[in-house]
Amino acid sequence: MTSTFLNQVTTRRRGRRLCRDERGQSAVELAVVLPFVLLLLLGVMDFGKAFNYWITESQVTSDTARHLVVTPSMTSISAVKTYALGDISIKQLHDNATVCVGFPNGTENIGDPVKVTIRFSYAWLPFLTQIGHVSSFTLRRSATMRLEQTSTFSPVVQTGDGTCA
Repeated sequence: MTSTFLNQVTTRRRGRRLCRDERGQSAVELAVVLPFVLLLLLGVMDFGKAFNYWITESQVTSDTARHLVVTPSMTSISAVKTYALGDISIKQLHDNATVCVGFPNGTENIGDPVKVTIRFSYAWLPFLTQIGHVSSFTLRRSATMRLEQTSTFSPVVQTGDGTCA
């Protein structure tokens, strides 16, 4: 009877120790938290990439507009696109950017504004498109400057406000 009683007490103690044992707890917590931390990290990196594209668009748009207003040899939309895309060093942005030129006043006299716009459709975390509900947005930068020389430029896209059609 004594040995049976001791076996029961030993079994209860062992059971209590197993219930209080915390080995493996950190592995479970890591498995629960890691996907959220990785998604946050990748989201921050993707935001940095989008911001880099936006800054590049801004610089290229201003440079292209300045070149257009001071260079009378720019006579076609293809020349402007070639010049603008030549400034873009990011391959994805270079291959998919849309360059538009317009005269907001509708005239091309000295002192009239010229508006150059660059658009690019950016998809957030593209590897998540299989899951669904991941949206994209359009990065759009424009620069408006005044003509300093008489222009012979005839833009393909010429809207009232000088934006891309």
